[in-house]
Amino acid sequence: MLSTQGLGPLALGGSTAAGEAARMIRWNPTSCGSEMGMPGGRWEETYPGQPFTLDDDGPGQAKLRHAKIVRIDVFTSQVKTDRGIRVGSTEAQLKAAYGNALTLIGDEGYARAWMFKDGHGAMHFEVGLEGDHGEPVAPKVTAILVATKTSAFPMVTSRTDDIAGGC
Repeated sequence: MLSTQGLGPLALGGSTAAGEAARMIRWNPTSCGSEMGMPGGRWEETYPGQPFTLDDDGPGQAKLRHAKIVRIDVFTSQVKTDRGIRVGSTEAQLKAAYGNALTLIGDEGYARAWMFKDGHGAMHFEVGLEGDHGEPVAPKVTAILVATKTSAFPMVTSRTDDIAGGC
């Protein structure tokens, strides 16, 4: 279950060690630059279907072996929020679940971004408005991001490379 506190044992602000102990993530020392002789490594999810990615608090692009979790991104319907929203939920379902606590933070024409904040963190819901070829589609949730700081969210992430855990 995804909430502003995290995803199960993957607690926002908590240690990556808890996720590793729960066998939800593993450290891959050969990812992100190590193949080019640079310091590398990153956390990778171990769930089938790779339902989420995460960022740690490493400086800049550095990913740290022992770090705090600062962002989790979900791109599949395998994971739902504590209010029942998942990738594929309609924008109407999103608004019904979170009501006036939602704030529109971005509208790019092809996608809208909504934010829900509470005392633990923030949740960003991306709602797609176009299909793969620019055709209009029924507004549905295409990504859910949770983070310790709202500054971790761009306005709209689709069509960008802003993905938690990216190199």
